[in-house]
Amino acid sequence: MNINFDYYSISLLLGGFTALLSGFVVFIHNKTNIENKAWLYSNLTSAIWSFGYFATITAQNHTIAYYSDWVLHSAAVFIPVFYLLSVLSITGEYYTHKVQVVVTALIGFVFLVMVPKQLFVKDVIPKAHFNFVHDDGPAYIYFTVLFFSVVVYTLYF
Repeated sequence: MNINFDYYSISLLLGGFTALLSGFVVFIHNKTNIENKAWLYSNLTSAIWSFGYFATITAQNHTIAYYSDWVLHSAAVFIPVFYLLSVLSITGEYYTHKVQVVVTALIGFVFLVMVPKQLFVKDVIPKAHFNFVHDDGPAYIYFTVLFFSVVVYTLYF
């Protein structure tokens, strides 16, 4: 197995491990606190995304890359949901804006159903110096819009 440890792959591994460490350190200090749970979930989805992306770009065959891409995108659809939940919990705005979290989560589930379909990601292909990266499907732009809309909305808080 020949894995290319370059800037991208190393940063994905470091980011994944940092997210896991941060999420669990905060969570174990108070397991019942909604802010700590939200932080854990936000960090877990980010870590899964990081490790899935690492596995995709360093995969030696198409099948591993394809399923790794499913994993990373299954986590990615919930990153904005848990980011919103985390910020609203920390700022004390969660109960006031619970509907927005639920709506964002429902939209996330719609994208989750699309992950294994070619509407979301058509395939994984070699590109630049990466072994494999995803080739966007026609619905991917809507996920991108949702992701950045939730991030910008969350910055308001």
